[in-house]
Parts: sequence; structure tokens; C-alpha cells
Amino acid sequence: MEENITRQKRKKNKTHKSIMHAAKTLFDKKGIGNVTADEISEQADISRSTFFNHFNSIDDLLFEIANQEIEDLIDIVKKEKKSGLENIELLLNTLIEDIYNYPSLSMFLLTNNILNKKNESCKQIVEIIRQDLIFEGMEKFKNFDLDELTGLLLGSVFGLLYQKFIKGTPFNDIEQQKQTICKILKLFNLEEKENG
Repeated sequence: MEENITRQKRKKNKTHKSIMHAAKTLFDKKGIGNVTADEISEQADISRSTFFNHFNSIDDLLFEIANQEIEDLIDIVKKEKKSGLENIELLLNTLIEDIYNYPSLSMFLLTNNILNKKNESCKQIVEIIRQDLIFEGMEKFKNFDLDELTGLLLGSVFGLLYQKFIKGTPFNDIEQQKQTICKILKLFNLEEKENG
């Protein structure tokens, strides 16, 4: 009996993930407001009622997709057990990788969650950066507080990505974006030059 429950749970989880993957693909291709539950169901090869057994609405689905992406990102960073600028680089590069998979959808979800104050997961990202900046000893940037430095680092990621949307350039240069983040982080690691 317990084996059946486990099998049922695995099947339910697989269906749940399938719905989320189908939705992400459709949202990114067609735009969020242009996708229906019926289209997601068809793409995931499930019935409409199965969709609604998993999600009450498309808004609920969107909220879960956003939170799952951020939780996955945070899990990756925690598993690596890095600290300081190395950890910040891992976090920002993983964020770029996630966004590159579904650029339009990812940017919409992140922005929407922040604006709608459903951003507990986003706050965790900010807190990781803040803690690693404290660890790294940013006294050489005494003209900036932690919020400003955190904003500078997160802003660099979003600025690079928004620039691609503005210019209409394809999201096919992920390694170049990571190298840019690496160059920005090196600014934080520069030795202070002695006056004299």
C-alpha cells in the first residue's frame, strides 16, 4: 500500500513539473497574457481538470514558477558552500543562467513578484549578497552602505539583461554575460592603493 502512495506521489510530482515546464515554454514564446490553461494542458499532455487539480489559476502557476526558480537558485548556492565574492559570483551567474532559459518570462516574474510584494524569495537573494559583502570586508568602499553595494551588484545583472531587451539582441551569449559579472566583481577585490 505504501508503495502505491509513493508511486502516486511521484506521478503527481512529475505531472506538476510537466505543467510548469509546458507553461514556461508557452509563456516565453507567446507572452504571459496570451496563454490559456487549455494551451498549457495540451502542451503538457494532460486534461484541463488535471491542470486545475494542480493550480487554482494561471496566476497561482506564475507565482509558483517564480518562487521555485528562486528556491532552486538558493539551493544551488547553499550546496556549493562558497563565501564572499566567490559565492556572489556563483549566485549572479546562476541567476543569469536561469534567466537565459526563459528571458521574457523570468524578467516578468521577478519584476512582478517584487512589485506585488510577493518577494520573500527575492529577499533571500539580497540577504546572501549582503552577508557575503560583510564577510569580504568592504571597508574599502566606505562611501557606500551595504544596500547600495548590493543594489550595484544586482543592478549589474539586470542592467545587462534589460540592455539586451532594449537592443533586441538574442540571448545567446551567456558566457560573455558571466565574464562581465566577473569583471564587475573584480572591482570589489582590487587592493587599495596606498597614498604616497
